[in-house]
Amino acid sequence: GGFNRYETEDALIDLQYLGFENLFVIRGDPPPGHSEYAAEPAGYRYASELVQQIAGLNRGEYLEKLDDAIPTNFCVGVGGYPEKHYEAPNLAEDIKNLKHKVDQGASYIISQMVFSAAAFGNFVKLARDAGVTVPIIPGVKVVTSERQLTAIPRDFHVNLPDALVTQIRGASDHANSRKAGIEFAVRLCLDLMEQKVPCLHFYTRGKGGAVAEVLAALKGKGLL
Repeated sequence: GGFNRYETEDALIDLQYLGFENLFVIRGDPPPGHSEYAAEPAGYRYASELVQQIAGLNRGEYLEKLDDAIPTNFCVGVGGYPEKHYEAPNLAEDIKNLKHKVDQGASYIISQMVFSAAAFGNFVKLARDAGVTVPIIPGVKVVTSERQLTAIPRDFHVNLPDALVTQIRGASDHANSRKAGIEFAVRLCLDLMEQKVPCLHFYTRGKGGAVAEVLAALKGKGLL
């Protein structure tokens, strides 16, 4: 479950002291072997609660009243789920949860990895219709191997489009599988950029080679 709120406050004070300005706030998943997330005693069940605490610190509101409280100055981002969070009953309810996180003090949203520009566009429209006005940034994952076709849906609760699956599985070797995945990601980025997204967020999980190739392709098209 992570920290309780007092440990969280201490960590946030340390981050402020170290010069951190931007915080991306997500709750995280249950630890391995656990089917449900359990909050620490005096901890948080939802990311919105942590956003609320950070927003309070930005106003100089600490857990214990201080006469000489110094406000923090964090910019807070939160996660959004174009296919809905796996715990939400439906996308409409998840959009309400997203709006609540923004109301608590979030300044921008980064989406879970998205593989369809149309799905992302629909998500943005629903969020805007619900009153969400902050920037919404699409998350992009470059799929380069057949193993990822199983691991990504399992671990991140997202769907992979048939076109991508067919191209990866139909590749004659790893080099061609990688090439197909990079080409798919480039097309996806182009489609997302046509929607005038504020920027692109790439999920690398510590391996940025394929992302570098995508960026090089976009730069070659004069888009970066």
